[in-house]
Amino acid sequence: LFRSFLLGDLSFFEASQATTPIASHLVSPAFYLWDTWQVSRKLTLNVGLRWEFTTRLTTDPPEFSLPIIQNGEFSGKVAVATGSNGQLPSSVSAQALSLFPGTVVTCHSIGLPYGCSQTPMNEFQPRVGFAWQLNDKTVFRGGGGIFYSHALGTYQEDTFDGNFPYELDLTTTTYSRQMSPPPLNISNPVGGLNVPAPSIAAMWPYYKDPSTYQWNATLERQLAKDTELTIAYVAALGRHLETITGGSYSQCCWYNLPEPWGVVL
Repeated sequence: LFRSFLLGDLSFFEASQATTPIASHLVSPAFYLWDTWQVSRKLTLNVGLRWEFTTRLTTDPPEFSLPIIQNGEFSGKVAVATGSNGQLPSSVSAQALSLFPGTVVTCHSIGLPYGCSQTPMNEFQPRVGFAWQLNDKTVFRGGGGIFYSHALGTYQEDTFDGNFPYELDLTTTTYSRQMSPPPLNISNPVGGLNVPAPSIAAMWPYYKDPSTYQWNATLERQLAKDTELTIAYVAALGRHLETITGGSYSQCCWYNLPEPWGVVL
């Protein structure tokens, strides 16, 4: 290897196009109502409702891309985020547009929001609880509610970095020492660079926030002056939970799109 370096022979060469620095942000407001109702001397109700939403991460300039899949196959089109003017942002690589003409379209042109990802606005989270005094020594309590979590900004941001058409990675074939003369050398390292193929890490545009349904019931009985018996049932049911499998999130799809365009498995 050292001898090859001294001779100026290279086994391969890679070049990456610098990306534009971006600033990202999201908004997460929340509102709630809660009330306690003394229905009778022995029955108390707690009722509440929470509503919140977290906008999908947006960047300045816009930098988000999605492969367009039709009938289980990559269509050869990549949709990108734009501002409300619908124009391609400056962060899109001019070289990508020239190497793959007609490949890049806007998310808005295919019916998605300008930022490509839809913010759910219907995440209402009701709460209910009660306490029922059966007699002087026995109380039955219970309650339940719906709770939402949200995709962290860093998780969404991971789907931006290095995506086509914002960044291009050029690479040559790896050559062995047996080839004579070697086709690459320090004076001409870019000889034989391949046309780059897009590699896209995409967050599902209709991503569903994780949610859990939680409920419980408790029976309390005073057995003696300083002794109490408690029997409780606690349950939870999760929906759209985030899990990591093989290094990627369950709701995040990695599309490795070889050249020529192929079927997304």
